[in-house]
Amino acid sequence: GIICGIQSMEIYNNREYEPKHYLCFNSSFDEPDREFPLYDYVPFDNKNPQIGMGDHCDSYDVIHPSGDKVALAMCMAGHINILDLKTGVSTGYHIKGTPALSEVSTQKEYTAYFTDIDCNENHIYALTADGKKERYPALSNIILVLDWDGNPIKRIMLDKEIQEFTLGDNIIYAMSGDDLYEYKL
Repeated sequence: GIICGIQSMEIYNNREYEPKHYLCFNSSFDEPDREFPLYDYVPFDNKNPQIGMGDHCDSYDVIHPSGDKVALAMCMAGHINILDLKTGVSTGYHIKGTPALSEVSTQKEYTAYFTDIDCNENHIYALTADGKKERYPALSNIILVLDWDGNPIKRIMLDKEIQEFTLGDNIIYAMSGDDLYEYKL
């Protein structure tokens, strides 16, 4: 199987760093099998103690069932990157009115945009906290659905705020604290 989701970093002056690549491994963490460039913006300068050095580029990641693509839902940006693991081409979706990726490293407080992600063969499902000023668990009742080309399909509005979810056969299994919920797709 493929193991993805490791971002290589470069440290500058013990307080600044820049994400460099998204790494994929086949079966161990000895050496990456593939590396893909992801971001093209200035290094983050960690002068704000409320935001950790890794926060601005953290993401929730999910691999397409075929293993050919990966979707990265950014925690502090209203952006989902979709990386084609065969071609290395990156596309994505950006929520209008949210900070661009280049602006995320300058945010003065932690702002949650995506807090969980899952997928099936046809769609990406991302739980969005819509800019709440809180860390995990940032509860939300909105799941954004995209196709694998980054086109928005719909927004699912749940009747309860949740912190995590996973997909089953035409069902969303959701959790909030110790409470479990099921929603039909």
